[in-house]
Amino acid sequence: MIERTPIFNIVSQVLLFLGLAVSVAPFVIVLIAATHNLRDVNAVPMPLLPGHDLLANLAGAWTRANFGVKLLNSVIF
Repeated sequence: MIERTPIFNIVSQVLLFLGLAVSVAPFVIVLIAATHNLRDVNAVPMPLLPGHDLLANLAGAWTRANFGVKLLNSVIF
C-alpha cells in the first residue's frame, strides 16, 4: 500500500538534510583551515572562506612527516 503524505515526506527530507549538514560540517571546516596559516586559524573567529596557503601547508606537512619515504615503503610492500 502506497501512502501519499507530502507533509511527512517534506519533514523527513528536511531532517535528512540537517543530519547531512551536521555530519559534513567538521570536514568542511578542516578543509578551510588547511588553506590558512596558523595565525589565521587561531584568530577568533576563524575565517570561513578558503585562504591561499594550501600548497605551502601541504608541502610543509609532506616534508615534516617524511611522507615521500613512507609512501615509497608502502608501494614496495
